Amino acid sequence: MRADEHERMFRFENQHFWFVGTRAVIRDRLAAADAPVREGRERPLLLDVGCGTGSFLSSVSGFDRLGLDYFQSALQFHRTRGDWLLVQGSATDLPLADASVDVVTALDVLEHLDDDTRAVSEIRRVLVPGGVCLATVPAFPSLWSTHDEALGHQRRYRKGSFVALFQGAGLVPATVSYYNTWLFPIIAATRLARSRRPRPEGPVLSDLAVLPGAVNRALAAVLGSERFVLRRARLPFGASLIGTFRKPA
Repeated sequence: MRADEHERMFRFENQHFWFVGTRAVIRDRLAAADAPVREGRERPLLLDVGCGTGSFLSSVSGFDRLGLDYFQSALQFHRTRGDWLLVQGSATDLPLADASVDVVTALDVLEHLDDDTRAVSEIRRVLVPGGVCLATVPAFPSLWSTHDEALGHQRRYRKGSFVALFQGAGLVPATVSYYNTWLFPIIAATRLARSRRPRPEGPVLSDLAVLPGAVNRALAAVLGSERFVLRRARLPFGASLIGTFRKPA
């Protein structure tokens, strides 16, 4: 991801509806994942792969936190969020020992990688037996747009390919669902309209934009409310996918 997008993300992620609503869904799914606690530890150790500029790790509690990102520009912003350990490194070659973390989060990371298969294999390697991975990715290749290009995406996923990626590495799916469903019609219509416009000259930008406060809060509440549905059911479509996967004990 470009350094200018890291700066934009850092400015937007504490207020923008997409980040706020998504964090609500992720935290709820993480709480339901029943993370293991190894003997001798008071809390599970959570590794956030592709930790970015820090909005997620700064929003969770109940874990010992470790963040890893490939980009120094992201880590510079992240260090202003808290005092947990941050490491610069690659998701496809994690600088950690085998079976050394209890929980791994990979939140909108895998779509950036040339080799997502190797990254998931690395996640399995560093997880303890019985450990949990929670991952999110953008869904539906048909939604591909300049937003994906600006963020450095390599692909978007369907549910089948997402599950197969983790199963191929030996991780067992626990819960997998589409989400960002209530806003899907708006997102799909917006992406379709933009795909029909002439391509802009110069570097493309992501869709992040300042929205009126009341609109932003309403959209955050709509997206975040999907966590209540996901406690009981799986959503059949959406702009994103979320899954929890467990390493066999």
